[in-house]
Amino acid sequence: MKLVKMKDLPLELSKIEFDDICKVWDNLWPGQTHKSHSAMKMMGGTDYTIQDWFKWRGWKITQGDSIVGVMAGHKSGKREYRTRGLWVKETHRGKGIANKLFAIAEKQAKAECCRYLWSYPRLQALGAYQKAGYESFGKPDRGKWDDCVRAKKDLSTVTTTVWNINENPLENPEWLQNIDLWDEQGILLGQNEEIRNESFIHVTQHWVNSDYAYHKAAVGTDVFPILEKIGDPLDPLHVL
Repeated sequence: MKLVKMKDLPLELSKIEFDDICKVWDNLWPGQTHKSHSAMKMMGGTDYTIQDWFKWRGWKITQGDSIVGVMAGHKSGKREYRTRGLWVKETHRGKGIANKLFAIAEKQAKAECCRYLWSYPRLQALGAYQKAGYESFGKPDRGKWDDCVRAKKDLSTVTTTVWNINENPLENPEWLQNIDLWDEQGILLGQNEEIRNESFIHVTQHWVNSDYAYHKAAVGTDVFPILEKIGDPLDPLHVL
């Protein structure tokens, strides 16, 4: 029988329970008591009710029976999602494990209607976050245990739909009612419109993230745009 080497086993992504991730976090924060939730807010300050409102989730990457990477996350506000405790086994770094964990956290943040994904990484780990699209902000904190800095990723997206002027969705009362609702809910962050060539209207909308971009049809009708563009702010179709 041919023996399968560890390096040939696939990397598997799955959920992890808090008690199990704590055992891994001992590698990051030895001697410390681990908590599922952080009270930190993205823009500063603390909220100790976060744990009462938002669900904690943890993920692990395994190879065979060995855990080679972990990360956890939870919302820390209405439209912000905090990730914590990214750890990749030293022998497995550079294999895309962190990217898999960043991706699952981003998927969860979008599903929970968040605009921002953010974290509080050590300065020495900031490069991994920057490769995943995060940007640092604020001054680094020189702590007792670690030197850290806030980093965030904006998940919001821009869409533009182009309509024949005689099918202008802005004249549809039900469509406008839903726009007002999405605005109140913080799902639609902004909107611009422009008539071009006297025949077409361009409607550009800024959404909290791509999972919540309701842009394909005029609500309550069977009228669809003749063109649409998603997520490219430099495209000339946009009205910015």
